[in-house]
Amino acid sequence: MKLLKVFPISGAAILSVVASTASAQSSPPPVISIDSTYSVELPAGFQPVLLNQQAQLQFVDTIAGAYFMAIVGPRADLVGWSLTRHSMITLAQLLTAVDNPEVTGPDRLEIGGDRAVQHVVEGVSQGTRIAYLHTTIE
Repeated sequence: MKLLKVFPISGAAILSVVASTASAQSSPPPVISIDSTYSVELPAGFQPVLLNQQAQLQFVDTIAGAYFMAIVGPRADLVGWSLTRHSMITLAQLLTAVDNPEVTGPDRLEIGGDRAVQHVVEGVSQGTRIAYLHTTIE
């Protein structure tokens, strides 16, 4: 089993992604990982981009100012870690890059049949208001 972190980035990203999904006439086909172990559905407008060397999937919607990134790691590398612990530690790492962070959550979800924990982080980075949707999936 793998853990998947998913977070759109930017102040308008969350609202733009939700609005684009709700108003889409037909959804674009899902993006499937190279090893075919997971897939994601992104609203129209997202294009591949290189943001982070560790990310297996990374996309940008330049018009909405939204980014999507998925970083996957084998659970075997995290002996003794729970879903909650992983989420809290990676969230703490994310918070080091945000000034004046406000965190909402955790929300407990099920994504693709797997348990997930999700937080919304809002704040400022390099003078720009941003929002992260930080999701850890077991």
